[in-house]
This record gives sequence, C-alpha cells and structure tokens, in this order.
Amino acid sequence: MRRSRVLTAGAACVAALGIAWAVAAAGSDEPPTATAPTSTQEAPQSPSSEPSPAPTASSPSPSPTPRASAAALPSPVRGALKKDGDADDVVAPFLDGEALARSSPDDDTDLDSVATGVALSDLAAEAADLAERGVTQEGRPVVVSATVTEVDMAGKPPTAVVALCLDYADVDLVAEDGTSMVDPSASTRAASILELVQQDGAWLVSRRTFPDDPSC
Repeated sequence: MRRSRVLTAGAACVAALGIAWAVAAAGSDEPPTATAPTSTQEAPQSPSSEPSPAPTASSPSPSPTPRASAAALPSPVRGALKKDGDADDVVAPFLDGEALARSSPDDDTDLDSVATGVALSDLAAEAADLAERGVTQEGRPVVVSATVTEVDMAGKPPTAVVALCLDYADVDLVAEDGTSMVDPSASTRAASILELVQQDGAWLVSRRTFPDDPSC
C-alpha cells in the first residue's frame, strides 16, 4: 500500500515535505527530425557531352536536439566525516533528489542514488502523493546550517547524524489550478534530523525525522 502524508499548516508541513529545488527538466518540444537529402542519379554522359555543372551542396539538416530528461544528481560525498563538521555537501544530493522528484513528479528520478531504507520509501511515497494530486513545487530552500552531530566511522557500516536547518522563503507548493498551498504566515525556517549510512563509500540518507520544535 502506498504511503502518503497529510499536508499540515505551518513550518512543520513545509519541513515534512522537504521541498528542495535542484534542476528542472529541459523544454518539452519534440526534437526536429533530420531528413536525409534526396540524391538524384544522373545518366552517364558521352565524352562529347558538355560537362555537367557541379551539384550545389544543400544546406545541412539541423541535428536533432537531444531531449533533456532529469539532470544528473550530484554524486554523494565519500570519505570520513568528522563530528561538528560542516555537512552542506553531504546533504546536497539528498535535497536535490527530493527536489527533482517533486518539481517533476511524473518523471522517474533515481532516488536510490541519494537515499536508502526508510528515507527512500518516504521520498517515493511523498512524490507519488504529490503527483496523484497534481501538486508541484517551485523554488529551492536554502541551507542555513548542516552540522554533523554524531559519527561512527568504526561501525559496519559507518553511520552519522546531521542536524539540518532549511529556509523555505522562496519555496512554494502549487496546486493544479495554480494556487499556492503554503501558509504565507508560517515561519520560513524548519529543522530536521538526517540519519546517514555509508554504502560502498558513499553517504546516503537512511532516515529523516523532525523535532517537536521545528524552529532553527
């Protein structure tokens, strides 16, 4: 059964949706079709015949413009993390993958390259829920702070915890009729906690939770 979350008012709602803008799919126009030039075979001429004028080269047909699908997500950070270290680069792939899934909910997004476990299931379920209701996101939240609060590099696998604060001032949820679903009076900042696990050297988000007090 597909899981879906109920949108609630306030910053907790915005945080739960975790809306992040990374990149949008390029234009939807169909690429032009290149047509092969038609060649005309001329009859062989006798030696006494006047030489035929050189054929005029036709203008080359435009090359088809490749349709750009979902842009590639940033590669997950690899290597050791340090407690109290800055984690902006560590959480960026997760936020970008989430953003891509919700800004283009009908496109397939390789979410398992940025998340695993519960976090992966949540991302897929929330994106499917938005797509079913015709809701998309606009804008990108700004990372106010992202700090490694716990790290266990000796674990099998290594794990870490990141305290994250995002500013959603430029983020909107837009319904099919174009109306905004975000409460303009709500606080634009929201806190969340990301649990990460290192798989094949790459840090993936395995779970996201939200504190009782979302202010940050």
